[in-house]
Amino acid sequence: MNTDKLTTKSMAALKRAVTDAQSNGAPEVYPEHLLLSLMTGSDEVCTAIFKHLGVDDPALSTAVRQELKRRPMVRGQSAVYESESLKQVLNTAEKNALEMKDDYLSTEHLLIGLTD
Repeated sequence: MNTDKLTTKSMAALKRAVTDAQSNGAPEVYPEHLLLSLMTGSDEVCTAIFKHLGVDDPALSTAVRQELKRRPMVRGQSAVYESESLKQVLNTAEKNALEMKDDYLSTEHLLIGLTD
């Protein structure tokens, strides 16, 4: 994925996902980290999408955090890597952006990548 094509909000969402993974001892950044980041960020588009879909943020957030707790954890590791599943999400998001003839990969493309 070409990170030069990420919007400022998409880059911020990915950085929040990495920070969350690091602070919780995850060896990899999983799609769930990205979902939480999109849910807790200040992006109006994602907030509107969640609201339109009738997604209860606290309930979904709790479920996603519980899922992440079942994943492996490490101590003392400073670097985290993209999981294969996150790479697939990002590739799908990029593919959708291209199909939509968008020049940049926005948070809504990331959300679409998560749902595919």
